[in-house]
Amino acid sequence: MSAYPRLMFTAAGGGCGKTMVTCAFLQAAMDRGLLPAAFRCGAKCTDSGYHQKVSGVKSRHLDLYLSSADTVRSLLYADAGSTDLAVLDGNRGFYDGIGETDSASSWEICCVSKTPAVLIVEPQDSMLTLSAQVLGLLHFRAESHIRALLLNRCTAEQYQILVPLLERETGLPVVGYFPPLKINGQRKPDCGELPVLTHFTHQMDKTVDFDLLMKIACTAPELHPAPLPSQPITETKPRIAVARDEAFCFSYRENLELLKHLGAELLFFSPLQDAVLPRAEALYLGSGRPELFAEQLSRNISMRESIRRAVLDGLPTVTEDGGFFYLSQSLESTDGVPHPMAGVLPGRSFHAPAAYHSYAQADIWQDSFLCRKGTRLPVSICSGNDSDARGPGLLMETANGQKWTCGFATNSLFSSIARLYFFSDPTLAANFVRAAAERVQT
Repeated sequence: MSAYPRLMFTAAGGGCGKTMVTCAFLQAAMDRGLLPAAFRCGAKCTDSGYHQKVSGVKSRHLDLYLSSADTVRSLLYADAGSTDLAVLDGNRGFYDGIGETDSASSWEICCVSKTPAVLIVEPQDSMLTLSAQVLGLLHFRAESHIRALLLNRCTAEQYQILVPLLERETGLPVVGYFPPLKINGQRKPDCGELPVLTHFTHQMDKTVDFDLLMKIACTAPELHPAPLPSQPITETKPRIAVARDEAFCFSYRENLELLKHLGAELLFFSPLQDAVLPRAEALYLGSGRPELFAEQLSRNISMRESIRRAVLDGLPTVTEDGGFFYLSQSLESTDGVPHPMAGVLPGRSFHAPAAYHSYAQADIWQDSFLCRKGTRLPVSICSGNDSDARGPGLLMETANGQKWTCGFATNSLFSSIARLYFFSDPTLAANFVRAAAERVQT
């Protein structure tokens, strides 16, 4: 048996049920007395929230664009001593990475972490052709790491026909199936809906071989990655106020953990519900969907004014994505109505014609407390908003060559639409904690 069993659920593309199957397997493991750790492969933050709908499960991100192979292995094993298995939720198509390459793909994560993969396929009206498609994925690279098949949106009748065919033609075991599901008339219902989660969990017990999946997970070889940074850099234990509520809900768990490991105390607060910013030596306004709550955020005048005064008074502040738009002069709600925000940044925020959703390189054009001018950072961008004053502090360049300036960088503020990943350059977190610690001493 492997020292740390692990398994990835993947597919040929998006919308095939990877996250839903992952959540069902997590719950099935919990129901059997196991404690799993969940991992989202790729930069998309939202699916980790789905993982955490399974009570007791925490979710991390594994991303080979934002961090190194060594860091991915270390993050994968970070909870190996306190959990029973790792369950990886693949991103996009199995081989789809940056641009038209397999770089930073789910397949590459399987390679660097030596994780066996279960390929989710939808038969539709295909039979022998489905075998050909599976064989194409199985042999596209010299080692695919695909060890089994799982059928989704497959009827019981189809399953009885397809199992012997697929196993004969591909040489892979078929571990089970999920039948088609409709909720509220949707053929592919939102996996965030509780009835969907409940249905898939119950269905897994009926039509999926959990024991076989565990046997496959236990074939993963042992790794010996370096431990993550955990040494405090200050004894002052500075407090960092962290926005966390329905409007600010997509921060990377790894970012927050690294701040704590470096010696900071995190004070969570709600820009929606709380009256004022808690007493702290720094502020972190992370990612989210503030436009969905623009009116409520705007009505909380005392919080807006509290944050405005603190940031303008020099409180070390990092904002990204949703936090950037919260600091603007105004933000459009989903019905197109602008609502006053904190008013720290000069721009008015509005819905973007097309949502940003990509990786990028951020070239830092101004010195700040977080990093120096000339620093280059890998970042992710996932926003449906834009601003009429993006700021001159950062130059964003996507994999397809698009470039634009966006961000503000000063001796106390670092704010942009980019989502920072502190493990891409841990000195970012260290500088953040040091800046907060200096406030304790003064």
